[in-house]
Amino acid sequence: MTLERAAAGPLPPLGLDRPAEVRRASVVEAYSEHVYGRTPVGGGPAGVVLESSSEVAPGVSREQWAATVTVPGGSLVLHLLVHRPTGVAAAPAFLGLNFKGNHATVKDDPTVRVATVTSWMPRVEGLDMSQGLPTSAREGFRLTGWDEQPVAPRGAEAAGWPWREVVGAGFALVTLHAGDIEPDGPEGGALGVRGWFERGSRRADDHWGAIRAWAWGLSRALDALADVPGIDETRVGVIGHSRLGKAALWAALQDLRFALVVSNDSGCGGAALFRGKRGEDVRAITTLFPGWFAPRLAAYAGAEDRLPLDQHHLLAALAPRPTYVASASDDVWADPANEFLATVHATPAFVAAGHTGTADVAGDRDVSEQEAAAVPFPRLDMSVGGRLSYHCRTGGHEITPDDWRHYLAFAAHRL
Repeated sequence: MTLERAAAGPLPPLGLDRPAEVRRASVVEAYSEHVYGRTPVGGGPAGVVLESSSEVAPGVSREQWAATVTVPGGSLVLHLLVHRPTGVAAAPAFLGLNFKGNHATVKDDPTVRVATVTSWMPRVEGLDMSQGLPTSAREGFRLTGWDEQPVAPRGAEAAGWPWREVVGAGFALVTLHAGDIEPDGPEGGALGVRGWFERGSRRADDHWGAIRAWAWGLSRALDALADVPGIDETRVGVIGHSRLGKAALWAALQDLRFALVVSNDSGCGGAALFRGKRGEDVRAITTLFPGWFAPRLAAYAGAEDRLPLDQHHLLAALAPRPTYVASASDDVWADPANEFLATVHATPAFVAAGHTGTADVAGDRDVSEQEAAAVPFPRLDMSVGGRLSYHCRTGGHEITPDDWRHYLAFAAHRL
């Protein structure tokens, strides 16, 4: 697999001559203005209640918790599904959002609450996805509407939530439905947490999008874990796949309490560089999913070189916290080469903090385009790196038990 990007301008420098905390603050501000939008002040935890508990395997407790969160004018409830090792006073944990409801993450358990919010899929004219996503998003297409999806059957996402393996490795596994925070669809901004904060308000250019709303919900779930017995809230890693991988990255960037972050196939607006992006680019993502980002991001469609930063800034600003980026070989829409290149260009920030990344580079200067192109792409299914790590799994756009094996090995030394 080549590491050459599509034609693009040079990447903006990381600013390694500035203190790390100054760089991080400037990155958060720039992303708030140009990419993800700004979160209003307010909202917080109001209490956590245990709804059910059972031992589903030797040494494994399955619990359902209801966490109430206050928001302006009301409250919402986040339903946490927790698998944790019994007999452990404070286990480290992975926390992540699921797409189809908690009931979809486990098989054959009628006691797990069924999600009450369904999902939506965009209807597109002029973009044939029947044979898989195209390698380019620059062909003519337009969004014509949305189709509501039926409630997923139990266990539909179970392969992506291998609780037996996670708990067997000594971690708790905590998930909640992204729809508890905000539905992913045409009316999500009105029906979810953004609607509670700003009912009837006009969307400014830096109005927060769904990615930031989901990230806000991840932080509120982390608040709740402080009151869940058996979990060490100081050792929680945040994980996400696809658009929820974008949310995991942003949650970790703005909330320093997350001790580790994993991005799985997060692509455009996630771990992949905007500049030189193959597959889904700014035009495609802001056309198909206009509510995910701040409205201002659409202005950079076809003009990504004008963005004042790129995704290597996001990854670099996470240093020195353990950060893992993963791709899949057939996921051309997410662009594995550009995701790996982002880690290469972010590596100097980890080196400057006394750690290693995915390339052998100096920690006092940016990686040039020529240096990055000379870094060999990792062998498929092999993890590379140190405090910043990466792998590209054989296969398509999903999170699998094979991915989790990499994440558990990575976290075992760092959580």
